Amino acid sequence: MKIKKDEENTEESSHESEFYNPLFTSSSSSDEKHKKKENRGITLSRNHNFKNHSNKKIFNFWNILCLFANLSQIIASGYSLAFIYNPPFMVNFLIGLGCMLALINIARYIHYSSDYAMIYETLNISFPMVIRYISGVMPMYLGFILFGYCLFWESERFGSISRTMITLFSMINGDSVYSTFQDLKRDNFFISQIYLYVFNVSFLM
Repeated sequence: MKIKKDEENTEESSHESEFYNPLFTSSSSSDEKHKKKENRGITLSRNHNFKNHSNKKIFNFWNILCLFANLSQIIASGYSLAFIYNPPFMVNFLIGLGCMLALINIARYIHYSSDYAMIYETLNISFPMVIRYISGVMPMYLGFILFGYCLFWESERFGSISRTMITLFSMINGDSVYSTFQDLKRDNFFISQIYLYVFNVSFLM
C-alpha cells in the first residue's frame, strides 16, 4: 500500500511539475504578449489604412473639380442677379469656367469603361513626362524669346515679348515659318537666318 501511495505521489508531483514549469509558463506568457502586440499592430495599421482610404475618397481630384465647378457657378449666378444689365467680366469668366469644369467632370464616369477612357489613361501616364520635358525646355525657349526681342524689336512680329512668344510658338507648330523668314530678311539678314535656323532645328527635330 505504501508503495502504491508513493507511486501516486510521484505521478502527481510529475504532473504538477509539468504544469508549473517556470520555463513553460514564461515562454507561453511571452508568446501571448507577442500575439497581443501583433494584434495591436494589425488594428493600428487597419485604422491607418481606413483613414487614408477615407481621406482619398474625400480629397479626390474629381470631388475637388466638382466643388470648384459648383462654387464658380453659384458665385457667378449671385453676381449676375446683382448686375443684370451690365455683368462684369468676372461673371462671364466664372460662368464659362463652371460650365467647362462641369463638362470635364463627366469624364469621371467614363473611367469605369476601359474602351472609352483611352485618352484619360494616356494623359494620366504621359502628363508627368510632359511636365518634366516642358520644365527642361522652358529656359531655352525663354532665352530665344529674349534674344529675338532684343535683336528684331523693329519687326512687327518681334515688337514685344508677347508677340515674340506667339511668333516662335507658331513656328514650333509649323505655322508662318516662311513669312517669318521673309520678314526678318530686312533686319540683319545673316544673324536672322542663323537665329531662325537654330531655333527650328532645336525645337522641331
